[in-house]
Amino acid sequence: MKVITQYDTQLEIWQHDLVKGFMGQNKDGVSYILGITPPDPNDPTCYYFNIWVERKYDTQNLGVVFHARTYTCFKAKHNNHVPSVEFFFDLIEKAFYEFAKIFHARTRHTNPLHHKTPKPRLDDLKEYIQKCIDTWDKTIRNMSMN
Repeated sequence: MKVITQYDTQLEIWQHDLVKGFMGQNKDGVSYILGITPPDPNDPTCYYFNIWVERKYDTQNLGVVFHARTYTCFKAKHNNHVPSVEFFFDLIEKAFYEFAKIFHARTRHTNPLHHKTPKPRLDDLKEYIQKCIDTWDKTIRNMSMN
């Protein structure tokens, strides 16, 4: 598989409460939402990989005080291959990098700036990525049988 186009990352959500909301005990988490499209009807040799990167700070007393989500899309030529976990993870790393750039630029001189955004790790996401690929592959096979 080969990436043909990486589209501009879109900022979908940016909620950032006052500094006092970050005091006390926080739950901080980064999550990923993954998707793969069926073949592009205008270019059947390509799939689109969609990746949302989301980060939340949740406080015990005030609820969510920070919430950011970006969306990144990649167009890739599939050469009649099912995507590998490693290929999809490389795209996740690229989407994460775009998220980190936006996070850094928008949190300058603010409290979240001091909170490091953990990089994705293949070991943590491998099972989730494989499940996404398997679901997609099963759907594609069912579509081709009808």
